[in-house]
Amino acid sequence: MSDELTHLNTVIPNVLTRAEFEAVDAHILDNGVQGDFVYWDTASGSLKRIAHASDLSAHLLHQEEQILVGNYLTSPHIGTLETKILQQYRLFALYIIVPRDLTVDRITVNVTTLDIGKTARLGIYNCDSSLQPSSLVLDCGTVSTTNVAVVAAVIDQALTKGRYYLAVISDSAGVARLSRPLSIISSLGMDATLTTASTGYYKAQAAPQHGALPDPFPTTLTEANNVPLVALRVKSFD
Repeated sequence: MSDELTHLNTVIPNVLTRAEFEAVDAHILDNGVQGDFVYWDTASGSLKRIAHASDLSAHLLHQEEQILVGNYLTSPHIGTLETKILQQYRLFALYIIVPRDLTVDRITVNVTTLDIGKTARLGIYNCDSSLQPSSLVLDCGTVSTTNVAVVAAVIDQALTKGRYYLAVISDSAGVARLSRPLSIISSLGMDATLTTASTGYYKAQAAPQHGALPDPFPTTLTEANNVPLVALRVKSFD
């Protein structure tokens, strides 16, 4: 048994039997390659090797890197959900953290009050060093607010680990409502009263302004805690 494994067995006794440690030790000596991920599977009584980091289950990652394929990624630290009236031609940007390199295939909002014949345009923006939305990553097109439903635009976009903003703008004049996150804590901080955590920004656009999303995101922004909830569905890990 190697000195390292002997030390581990002393510091953390009874985690593995001596025979199990020796099996792990022998496998690493015979087959181990620098950068391999290995773990002991107690159910089968054998050492398992994970060939690539992308094969790691989400539960093996740091808490802030956890996300499951097929689930939706949105603003971190959400406390509860409320509803938000969509002011006409107001461009909202919701701050999100992409925890690892991945590809998304849906961008979605939850319409809680309909407005027949109206739409909401969705998009993804980069985040600059000042934690504000900057260049456009993808204009995702429009979704309908005609029905009360979770509505999605189909996309296929690779994103590297980092900070982004999810944008939404609508031609609904104060009728359509979307779910919005009420943040209990935020990476953007709190306002001067220490009662409201910011979830993003908005910028009122000159009417009519519901076509292609601007690139870059407009300047002179208003920080806000009432940004509608927009989410991305994780297709795969890259």
